[in-house]
Amino acid sequence: MRLFLTCVIGAVGLAILGFGPPAAAENLKSVVGALNAIVNPEDAWRLEDQARRYRRQADERYWRNYGEGLEQQRRERGGPEPQRGDERRYSGQIDPDEAHRLEDQARRFGRPKAEQYWGRYREGLDKR
Repeated sequence: MRLFLTCVIGAVGLAILGFGPPAAAENLKSVVGALNAIVNPEDAWRLEDQARRYRRQADERYWRNYGEGLEQQRRERGGPEPQRGDERRYSGQIDPDEAHRLEDQARRFGRPKAEQYWGRYREGLDKR
């Protein structure tokens, strides 16, 4: 009888684990994936600039501190110093796909001047 009861309890436990909600694991995976995607100070600078453009001061402060932490880690490991100008620009060129994404983003946030800017920028890249 004990063996049967132990097997039933084990089977019920496995059924609960098997049919439980996997959403928590997937949410955790997406959060970890997003954090792993931002490992360069240049990425943090880009997000800081974006937050500044949209006047989100809390986000701007967060990404500034995050980027400084990444710079500090790079210095401690003896890595190369990231290059940035006084305006805190990120490195790398913006391709037509990125310009199109920024244009759509400006349209969604109701920023017509930024939308026009990125539209003209993308057209200039397409003409090359």
